[in-house]
Amino acid sequence: MPHTKLQDLPTKQNTALEEKQIVFPVKYAKPKLICEIFNVSYSTFYRLLKSYEDDNLGIEDMYIDISSTLTLVNVEQFEKYLKAKHKKYL
Repeated sequence: MPHTKLQDLPTKQNTALEEKQIVFPVKYAKPKLICEIFNVSYSTFYRLLKSYEDDNLGIEDMYIDISSTLTLVNVEQFEKYLKAKHKKYL
């Protein structure tokens, strides 16, 4: 079996040269950003957060209270919660 040495030399195609070329999916966001992403008001967001505390509909770990003034929300779990809550008011 022949031994082959593979090398990927840096080129413009396989190297990130600018910060905007590096993209990470958003995992956690502050409530203000969640309101912008889902186009809901701040009061609606906190009403949804309170209803999540009362009945989480099987969605676990939707948010983390880092301190008394900072809450981080898992964007993916929040979206799952909204889908689970869809038309439950009827």
